Amino acid sequence: MEERRDPAAALTSIPVLKWMGMRWVDTGDPDVHVVEMDIRPDLLNLNGVPHGGVIATLIDHTGGFAAGVLTGRGGPTADLHVRYLTGTRGTTLRAEARVLRAGRQLVITETRVFDDTGKLVAIGDMSIAVSNAGAPRTEPPPD
Repeated sequence: MEERRDPAAALTSIPVLKWMGMRWVDTGDPDVHVVEMDIRPDLLNLNGVPHGGVIATLIDHTGGFAAGVLTGRGGPTADLHVRYLTGTRGTTLRAEARVLRAGRQLVITETRVFDDTGKLVAIGDMSIAVSNAGAPRTEPPPD
């Protein structure tokens, strides 16, 4: 597997993901990409639950990396939508991402985030702009 698509290597080579303590979980399921992280005091908001930005970052990485790992085609996030369903005072977050559609230019993923009690904390869907989608344009676009 190429290093850029190695789930464990990505989590240790991207500083913010390493700082957040994300770890890849090999489920053996070819249709799901899973990342977990412990909920630490420095990741909480003023209400004592995981900060929304932490959850959004977990969803962005897990869903985006799922596109590359599960379809072999990845790229930058084009769009991200997060639904925060409830706070949690649990000890772990688990993000499970699946590809909903793999088109020529976009890969659409959905990520569900659970706490260690199995409670659904957030759902995120995103579009990944496929790198190298089609050949580069060699002529000007039509008027």
